[in-house]
Amino acid sequence: MKRILAFFLTVCLLTACSTPQASPTTETTLAQPPLLGLCIRDRDRDPAYYDALEQLLRDAGYRLSVADSQNDQSRQDSLIAGMVQEGCALILSEPVMVSAQETVLHTTAQLPLLLLNYQPEAAVLESRQNLAYIGCDPAEAAILQSQAAALLPDGGDLNGDGLISYAILTGPEDHLDAQLHIKGAQWETGELLATEYTDWTSQQGQAACSRLLSQYGLDLEVILCGNPALAQGALQAVEDRGWRAGQDGYLLALGSNDEIPSLILQGGIASTVIPDTQAQLDRILQTAEQMLAGIQPETVTYTPYITVTADNATEYLP
Repeated sequence: MKRILAFFLTVCLLTACSTPQASPTTETTLAQPPLLGLCIRDRDRDPAYYDALEQLLRDAGYRLSVADSQNDQSRQDSLIAGMVQEGCALILSEPVMVSAQETVLHTTAQLPLLLLNYQPEAAVLESRQNLAYIGCDPAEAAILQSQAAALLPDGGDLNGDGLISYAILTGPEDHLDAQLHIKGAQWETGELLATEYTDWTSQQGQAACSRLLSQYGLDLEVILCGNPALAQGALQAVEDRGWRAGQDGYLLALGSNDEIPSLILQGGIASTVIPDTQAQLDRILQTAEQMLAGIQPETVTYTPYITVTADNATEYLP
């Protein structure tokens, strides 16, 4: 009997030693996907874009900590500090004020930092490693806008004098995007009659366009507008004056919103230039993966634009 009991105990001990035992900490020690911090400048600017960016990063297997700076740089500074404390492995941030990134740079000094859509000065981008920028080049958008004028019927030259008489509606005179818009909106067969500076709103776009029409009338063949709101304001002004967009002259926009593609299809606005969103999102994901792997990407990456006309505007309807 003693031999049987001893044999039984020996078998039990061997079984216990050979059977893997679940550790109480097994689940907590499994590696989790990296946590990324995404600090948005202002979600109301383009909710669909941010939804697509978040979905892309989550589909790639990352966890996200997302916050909206609500166009407040001090709020953004605080939010990013919280993301660092939270343990984010990489921060993606849209700068609220491109000239006021000192706090963000200091807070994220030990982490990869990927800046999006609003390009800071070269000195900022050259100030450290593990830092990169992805976005569009406003100067290129303005060049494409002026090139789109050549695609107009008669090249935009309604009176056949060999020159396109045009005006520019843009933002504040000291705004970098406005300066780049003016610089890029030049072409050999174009004759710039006037530049109107505004606050980017449709109300000021309407008022500025009314002034242009009062001064130049049908001598003004093309109006280049610096954003969707200015284009919509200008369209209201030309309609109020009986100046028929597409017949007496042409309105060209930059950027888009829910209404611009429809206005292009209706003929009120001839074209616009928009970022290639999918190409940009793909590059953001690729660059984030490089930075997480310790690979330094290109410091500045400009993603392409798309010119939208009546031929392809249906693809961009909301």
